Formats: sequence, C-alpha cells, structure tokens
Amino acid sequence: MDITILICLILGTFFTNIASAEKILRYMPTEYKLWSDNVVLNYTFSMDPNVPYVNVTAKVLQEIKQLDIHATGAIVGKNDPSYFFSYNTTYSVCDLLAWKSSSPIGMFVFQYIKEYGSLPDSCPIAKGEYGFHNIWLPEDPLTATLPEIDFNVNIQAIATTVDGSAVKKVILNDFWKGEGRVIDVPTVKKSVLSYIPKVSAMG
Repeated sequence: MDITILICLILGTFFTNIASAEKILRYMPTEYKLWSDNVVLNYTFSMDPNVPYVNVTAKVLQEIKQLDIHATGAIVGKNDPSYFFSYNTTYSVCDLLAWKSSSPIGMFVFQYIKEYGSLPDSCPIAKGEYGFHNIWLPEDPLTATLPEIDFNVNIQAIATTVDGSAVKKVILNDFWKGEGRVIDVPTVKKSVLSYIPKVSAMG
C-alpha cells in the first residue's frame, strides 16, 4: 500500500473520531463520605465517573413508617464565583412514592428506575433490599453550554420506624464534594431524558 494512502486513512480515521465526539457536562464526585446506622438501614454506593454508572443498594433492616430526605449544599461556578446557588430542602420519600399513582411523569420515572432494580411501592417501607444497579446518569449535549461548577452536598435520611415510638432518627448521613466539567465523549448513551417525546417544529 502506498504510504501516502496509509497516512490519509490514519488521519481520516482520527479526524472522523474527533468529529463524532460529543461534548457534555458530566457531574463527578471528587470526594465522598458515606454513613448509615446499620440498625435501620445498611447502605452502599459505588460509581465510575468515567462511565458514569451508579450502583446503590439499601437494605432496610426495620420497617420504616415515614422517611424524609434533608439536603443542604452549594454550587459555585469554576470560572465565575458570582455564579452561586445554595439550597436547604427537605422532602418526603413517601410523597414521592405516592406521586407515581397521581402523575404520569411520576409513573414514567418510577418505571424507568425499576428497570435497573427495585424500589418500595409505598410507605410504610417493608424490610428488604432495594436499589438500582448500572443506571446511567442523565446526560445531554445541551448541557455543554452550562457553566462548569464545583459543588458540595450533605444528604441525611431521617426515618420514623414502626416500633411503637414516633421518634425520628438519622439513618443515613452522606457528605459529597465534586465538580461538573465539560468533557468529550465518543457517544452520548441514552438516558431517561432521551425517552421524553420531542416536540417537532411546525411548518
């Protein structure tokens, strides 16, 4: 084979791969500390930020009557500190589980997650093992236009157990630090966002 043709083929393959790459904003944890009480909940988490698949296993050791999630944290722009957002919110997991029965969107999200594992159907949450494995975090090329960020978050799970008392107890307490960075990926894997119907332009 002529050396010129060989070089053209190599360069053509190289530039084709570059052209086919997509830019996306990927959120990647750089540090996290996980804690669960191992009395009501035994919890594990793993993630490969280069993929990024997420694996979560939650073993409920006592029946949970009510479960709330409390999240606090902050987001700040890497290149613009004035791009700042902080949050402090609490929501009911029981209300979210009930949401699937009252909203088509809730049912859609619930069914999507159940393809990768198991979730409790409602409260009280029975003893057993729940979680999802090899679920792909939602990504889309449109996110590449968003600013790169650093973030931190503290997530607590607060449970009321079915043991005759109404005392709330913290059963999970996680601290996360990470970043959202624009990177090139060969392909954008389909995620839950890709299943939302697109509205075609009229005309």
